[in-house]
Amino acid sequence: MNPSNSKIPTLQLDADAGRVFRSPIKSHPSDIIEISRDIQAIRIPDGAFISIAATSPVRITQALGSAYTIEHGGNLYRVDGEDGDALGRTKRSGLPEDLAHAEVNETTINSILKTCFDPEIPVNLMDLGLIYRVAVIDGAQKRIEIDMTLTAPGCGMGDVLVQDIKQKLKRLPNVGDVVINLVFDPPWARNMISTAGQLALGLL
Repeated sequence: MNPSNSKIPTLQLDADAGRVFRSPIKSHPSDIIEISRDIQAIRIPDGAFISIAATSPVRITQALGSAYTIEHGGNLYRVDGEDGDALGRTKRSGLPEDLAHAEVNETTINSILKTCFDPEIPVNLMDLGLIYRVAVIDGAQKRIEIDMTLTAPGCGMGDVLVQDIKQKLKRLPNVGDVVINLVFDPPWARNMISTAGQLALGLL
């Protein structure tokens, strides 16, 4: 396939119904890069793990938080930040230094959640309105509980987002268990996106 003619799915927001749907866009030859080594990636939206071979043509579509989203062969994939060097970018891992040693409270957790992004939407999980509840339970080791939702109940990226959150929160000092409950009541809707998120998406 000629990369310049490939179409990839991108998420759009239906301003009337508040739904998320995919529409095709075309990439440009100048955006295409060749990865420098074999990498593991997660296919969006079904969450399947695949290997992408060195020298494969890809295009970076999102570089936020601790991961990259790329287009390859007409599909979107999430690439772990540790493989950023294979994309000619900076390796990314963990938390910003100021958060890694912060006090474990709701404010800190909310700040960390703002470093977690849906790989298809350039808005963090807090501003996207996916986080319903955050609680810190004191003990010998603190227990963090989070209720969150997804933009669609069948989203295959749910487990990926949950693991991203858990890995970051468990780096905080004196944190034991991190429990994340996926809930769908109330169902997610566009009006749950913050003003900052709507501005980022061009909805305001």
